[in-house]
Amino acid sequence: EIPLLQNIPLIGQALVGLPILVYVSWLTVPLVAVLLYRTTLGTHIRAVGENVEAAKAAGISVKRMQFIALILGGALCGLAGAHLAMGDLGLFRENMTNGRGFIALAAVYFAAARPGLATLACLLFGLFDALQFRLQTTSNIPPQFFQMLPYLIVVGALVLISARKEWRKGW
Repeated sequence: EIPLLQNIPLIGQALVGLPILVYVSWLTVPLVAVLLYRTTLGTHIRAVGENVEAAKAAGISVKRMQFIALILGGALCGLAGAHLAMGDLGLFRENMTNGRGFIALAAVYFAAARPGLATLACLLFGLFDALQFRLQTTSNIPPQFFQMLPYLIVVGALVLISARKEWRKGW
């Protein structure tokens, strides 16, 4: 329990009683944003991600930056996996992610790798994931239709982003 959270109007009760890793994940968003956009390390990581040859020409150790990015990304994925296993279910089970990794990658792509927008995209996709559970219990439509809803939204978002990029290029 974190004091004062329940006193926040409208959303306070939703913030109470969550696993500690949820709060940790919320804190990692601004930390990652600061790392990527306010430090030399972040600038080098982004440079290597954007254009390896240009980063090499600028004297950046590409292999080192790729290794650091891999370690940081792996640590964050490990945190997410720990939350999924310990926070939600309290156990590990095969295929417990059910494609959420794909949705996370789509959210990052959707947000153009900006941590704040990626968080909003994840919240949006999470909303549709939660909505599908609610709709399954309140409708006579087969549950498989609602189970595909989050993935349908992701595919639709990716199609729109790709179409927008092509339109900007002039088709």
